Amino acid sequence: MHMRYCAHIVNLIMSDGLKELVESISAIRNAVRYIRSSPARLRKFKLCAQKAKIEYNGLLVLDVPTKWNSTYLMLNVAIKFQQAFDMFEEEDDKYLPFFHEEDGGPKKVGPPTSIDWENAKVFVKFLQTFYDVTLKFSVTLSVTSNIYYHEICEIQSQLLRCGLVGICCCLKWLLGCKKKIDNYWG
Repeated sequence: MHMRYCAHIVNLIMSDGLKELVESISAIRNAVRYIRSSPARLRKFKLCAQKAKIEYNGLLVLDVPTKWNSTYLMLNVAIKFQQAFDMFEEEDDKYLPFFHEEDGGPKKVGPPTSIDWENAKVFVKFLQTFYDVTLKFSVTLSVTSNIYYHEICEIQSQLLRCGLVGICCCLKWLLGCKKKIDNYWG
């Protein structure tokens, strides 16, 4: 079996899964989009991060909604800045009104609530396994067929652990992932 095909299957499973947490992900995505849309806002956000003593040196990442791995990277970075987002809400007068504007479509979801952040933290922990497996399956300069079985077992194990813990925000999605993995790799 070609390993890039395995990476494609993981991508399909994960893309479907993102639809389950669309509210929490959208709230964080909209907050990141607002901050990244202006150099002045980004500077103000960086000051908030400094005030919050956040030691992460990277910048906020805006995802491509159709690419689950970019959503994972966005959430992973945004979580590190949660305190800065809270401070930014107090510092920027236009932040909260941004979420109530209607720009020809439905009202924007956000700003992120504590529940959105908790959902994102749980989801990122889970996505980390899939992200790592996809990277291993996507390698083109080395043989990956010897790791295939181990990585699929790791995904199955992660699904079982998360299901036993009863992660409410992801339970429906976990069951869907399990079903799809069983369909592909039974």
